[in-house]
Amino acid sequence: MDILSAPKPLHAMRVLLQGNTIKSRLRLLSLALILLPPTLGLGFFAVYALSYLKDRAYETLHHVLEYDKGFIERWMEERQRDVAFLATLPVVERQDFPAMRHVFAQYAATHDDVTGVVFLDADGFNMVDTGSDKRINAKDRDYFRAGMQGRAFVSDILIGRTSGKPILIVSAPVAIAGEFKGVVMTPVRMTTVDALLRTLRVGRHGSVALLDSHGAWHVGQEDAQNATFFLKDDLQRALTKAGAVATTNARGEQALGAALALNNDTWVLAGQLPLSEVLTEYSAFLLTALAGGLLTLAVITPFLLRLIRSLERPMHQLAEMAKDMATGQFASVCPFPGTRETSLWEVRTLTEAFCRMQEMVGESMETLKRVAITDQLTGLFNRRHLLAEGARIVDVCLRGGAPCACIMADVDHFKRINDTWGHKVGDDALRQVADTLRYICRGSDIVARFGGEEFVVLAPNAGLAQGAELAERLRLAIADASLYVDDTRVPMTMSFGVAECLLESLDTVAAHGPGSIDLVLQDALRRADMALYRAKQTGRNRVVSDDEG
Repeated sequence: MDILSAPKPLHAMRVLLQGNTIKSRLRLLSLALILLPPTLGLGFFAVYALSYLKDRAYETLHHVLEYDKGFIERWMEERQRDVAFLATLPVVERQDFPAMRHVFAQYAATHDDVTGVVFLDADGFNMVDTGSDKRINAKDRDYFRAGMQGRAFVSDILIGRTSGKPILIVSAPVAIAGEFKGVVMTPVRMTTVDALLRTLRVGRHGSVALLDSHGAWHVGQEDAQNATFFLKDDLQRALTKAGAVATTNARGEQALGAALALNNDTWVLAGQLPLSEVLTEYSAFLLTALAGGLLTLAVITPFLLRLIRSLERPMHQLAEMAKDMATGQFASVCPFPGTRETSLWEVRTLTEAFCRMQEMVGESMETLKRVAITDQLTGLFNRRHLLAEGARIVDVCLRGGAPCACIMADVDHFKRINDTWGHKVGDDALRQVADTLRYICRGSDIVARFGGEEFVVLAPNAGLAQGAELAERLRLAIADASLYVDDTRVPMTMSFGVAECLLESLDTVAAHGPGSIDLVLQDALRRADMALYRAKQTGRNRVVSDDEG
């Protein structure tokens, strides 16, 4: 049987093997490239897939633990900040017990994790206790001794005597002029942490638990208080090894485990994933790889491989660029290396057009962002940015117990400047005012043009007195500034009104929700504006504070 009389598939194979042309050699090379990668890849996959899957399982486990750790640490910081804030309230410093009970009860009612708030006097007696009417003396308790030493305190994970559920004791000292006056203490339920650990599962049958300083398991996905989550040696290896450790879970199954220390290394956040779940995925991976290899051998041809090579990489890169653009990122490198030399003409044209579009959209977005918050004449922030960012700064200051001053300023007789020297000089005057305000104010201050010839300075960590001092420096600087028209000096002064965002406004925020912080800022702006009005009425070129009649 000669070549011409052979069956078509066999004939094609013989032509492929015997041909001396470049085309036939390229076909032979393409066939080798198709056969070798799947074969070698499947062998390599079979050897290294299990190790890879174990590493990936550990990365997933470690990622979940890192997320849980960050949440728990933020949750703990919030509880500590809350107790520290309660310890510095004026009613606590005055030891006004009825008012203290009222404030503590409001706090406990708005925080689900808090079972009550207790004030212990300097002798250790509970003078205010929203959770119990029983009189106790806690002078021998760790949290009270820590308070006597001027330290805040967070207990180990405890089991509540009445609830049988895990709790913490968080406390802060009360001191007036350096003298110890008592301790504010609150028991905190671990329900929020427990709910998080029960919700964020690792795989289908994995577990995450929070262990106390003795390794006891109190908080997690299983109802197994004090059960063994990790053998002691396994736990130590999990805390020190950068990778998964082999262990046994509470059901007696072989598992992969990882652990992270938190709360100054007194607690352990531990996680486990059954090894059987990893092996099941390993088998599925092998079957999938084998099926994919067989399918590739059946359908891929050198032409298709070449076509895919010319399309796949640039299309993938364009898709990645599109995703970056959708999330507001416009810094992708463009054009991509090799695109011009290897892509089809249509793909190259599309890539170049897309890159140009990315550049133009990025520039437009940056311009829009800048224009949206900037006053075009002075270069200062505009009113919209002041109200949005200012509310956030006021919220941070009030919740942290820090003052925040609000200064409103207005150019005196600005209409006279416009009428006498013209609007161009008026614009120059506003720009000079903006430069002066920007130069004298701190980088943390918000300096904004409020409208027309009105300007606002929001100064965090500055009380009413510091705000008035800053306003006086600004007034003197504006009065000394030199603005000339044809060697003639244009006189210019400003009047200032100063107010402070009041700590009492926290009651408004608690009553009306987070959005009411805007009302606090608007109230400060209103009082600063009234003080500015009094400055105008009493002669201009002066600073008037909100507390002045």
